[in-house]
This record gives sequence, C-alpha cells and structure tokens, in this order.
Amino acid sequence: MRNSFVLFSFLLLVTAASSCKKSCYQCNQYCSYCELKSDSSIVYKICTNRFTDHNHIDSIENSFSDTTYLCNILNNSQEVCDGPNAISQAVTYYEEEDYFCSPK
Repeated sequence: MRNSFVLFSFLLLVTAASSCKKSCYQCNQYCSYCELKSDSSIVYKICTNRFTDHNHIDSIENSFSDTTYLCNILNNSQEVCDGPNAISQAVTYYEEEDYFCSPK
C-alpha cells in the first residue's frame, strides 16, 4: 500500500509540474543611433516602442545621415520565456534596454 501511495504522489507531482505553461514574449529593439562625425561624444539615440513606427525611425536616420552624423540602425530581437511569476520582471528589463515586447 505504501508503494502505491509513493507512486501516486510521484505521478501527481510530475503532472502538476508539466501542467505549468511558460509565458513567452517576443521583444524587439529598433533604434537609430547617430553620432557626430567630428565628436563621437555627441550621440542621438531614438527608438520606437511599437512595430509600426519603423518608418519613423528610418526617416530620422536618413535625415541625420544627410548631415554630419554617422548613423546606424539597431535592430535586435529576443524571445523572453519565463514562469508566470517572473515574466513581468523580464519584460521590464527589456523595456529598460529600449526593447518593446508583445505576447507570443
């Protein structure tokens, strides 16, 4: 009887552990990073916080490139998956790094 209880408890534990679904977010960064050619300490970094604003960032990058600035586009992606209790901390971190996240 004791072996049956231990086996049942083990199966219950495995079932409970496998039923926890991970939360995943797709985090992206899209920024224009422009520095003055004559003085690299002067930098402008302009980022979007939505998927739809890429054209706005591109136009800013193009207007700075026509001047005395050297510009680059920062375009990075990161998938963030975590447990339901910690996902908000992960998303907050990526937002602080100029990332914007959406549920996957």
